Amino acid sequence: MKATLLNGIDAPTKGSARGEPYPVLMTVTDLTFLPNRYRADLKECLVIGAGYGVLSDERAYIRMETLSCVRKDGQVIDVGLKGHVVGEDGKLGMRGRMVSKQGQQIAMAALAGTLSSFGQALRPSDRITIDLGGDTIDRDEVPFGEGLRDVAGRGIGSAMNKVAEYYLKRADEMYPIIEIDAGRQVEIIVLKGQELKI
Repeated sequence: MKATLLNGIDAPTKGSARGEPYPVLMTVTDLTFLPNRYRADLKECLVIGAGYGVLSDERAYIRMETLSCVRKDGQVIDVGLKGHVVGEDGKLGMRGRMVSKQGQQIAMAALAGTLSSFGQALRPSDRITIDLGGDTIDRDEVPFGEGLRDVAGRGIGSAMNKVAEYYLKRADEMYPIIEIDAGRQVEIIVLKGQELKI
């Protein structure tokens, strides 16, 4: 049956997406094709599907859940439906736009890591060596200006490390999505026969 998507979907591609798909609402737009050139009039009936994305082929796959119709006498038809959506290209699933924000988070983590390295570079060496005519004296005391620079370097380095960890954690929590717009024309292939008491 030919149908139109009434809502778009940002199909998740994470590992658990197949078990927790996103709902998709479609309306049947034409007569349904049956074997031996028979037709059924299910126009304007609603089909609820469940969609998830697959990153490898940048497609969203939608499986059917239910078909709902209201007859002219007011009786309701609401049945489970086993089937899949075929996109405009005639292939299983729908091609969509892959959207990922992980790169931005990783770039921010890299920037924070670079700033952390600059903070470490500001720090002077911990020990000062003084050469007095052949005798070498090591001093643990650091002049006041260098001490301030050391404190600033440690502070900047530590803060930027925390910022880098934050952005890396955010990048781990994000996953790409396959973006599908509303209004696209699809075809629903029913995999298992279902009796409709029309």
